[in-house]
Amino acid sequence: MSTEQETTTDIQIDSKSKSKSKSKSMKRILYIMRGPPGCGKTTWCRRTLEKSMNLDEGFLDEHPELALSHILSTDNYYMNRGKYYFNAKKLTEFHKFNLLRTEGSMILNLEPLFVDNSNTRIWEFIKYIQLAKKYKYWVKIIEPTEYNKDAFDLGKLVAVNKKRENIRKNINEETLKNHIERYQKDYKFFG
Repeated sequence: MSTEQETTTDIQIDSKSKSKSKSKSMKRILYIMRGPPGCGKTTWCRRTLEKSMNLDEGFLDEHPELALSHILSTDNYYMNRGKYYFNAKKLTEFHKFNLLRTEGSMILNLEPLFVDNSNTRIWEFIKYIQLAKKYKYWVKIIEPTEYNKDAFDLGKLVAVNKKRENIRKNINEETLKNHIERYQKDYKFFG
């Protein structure tokens, strides 16, 4: 698989015009992160949120709970006392919970918001775009090579994931390979 990726996709969702050009009146933003586990999605979200809130770099690494209304990850539902306990049987349910939490943050007019999931297939993030349209959020789809040039390097992903053993979030090589292979690069939708 080629590691070359397209640049950030900016999508303005306006129920009246259905235009793809940016509106100056639309200020709230929803970032949709994409990429395999361990490529740096959460780190990018935290640094971007810290900048937007004028926090010191690394502050949210020390206090991740303060970002839970902004950085919206299905993985949060697998965390218990700082450890990650994945259960495939709960995946659909937890994705629904994350979608509801995202809607709650939109109802509260929070911004910026980040959907911090792998989103390797287009259908995995369409419902978030529909919410953005409903609540008039600007959408930026962030491709993994925008924040990590090695985002699809299997060897480097395996090494990063091994470092996460202390929190039980060590994704195995086969699963990482599957994430890379099923990654959809080309998407043209909205009308």
